[in-house]
Amino acid sequence: MMELFVPNFYLGDFLITCVQQETFLGYSLNDNMTDDDHITKEMRNLYARETFVILNFVRMLLKLLFKTFCSILYCCLLWIKCKKGRPTL
Repeated sequence: MMELFVPNFYLGDFLITCVQQETFLGYSLNDNMTDDDHITKEMRNLYARETFVILNFVRMLLKLLFKTFCSILYCCLLWIKCKKGRPTL
């Protein structure tokens, strides 16, 4: 790739320097006109959110499975031994 000559720019007496990459309002701007860094950042954020949703779903599913299957086995034994306070239908 051919290097381009970039002249020096001044604002008053201050030299304005050229940078290869700058982040502005959450977007990564660079001198080769690609947004690969921003795409990579968004992919990481997406994977993090997916992992969070999956873990919460698994926790909820395990709790639901315990309530439906295991609590029936244990709660029946407790209700059989309890003689007073049974609800009448």
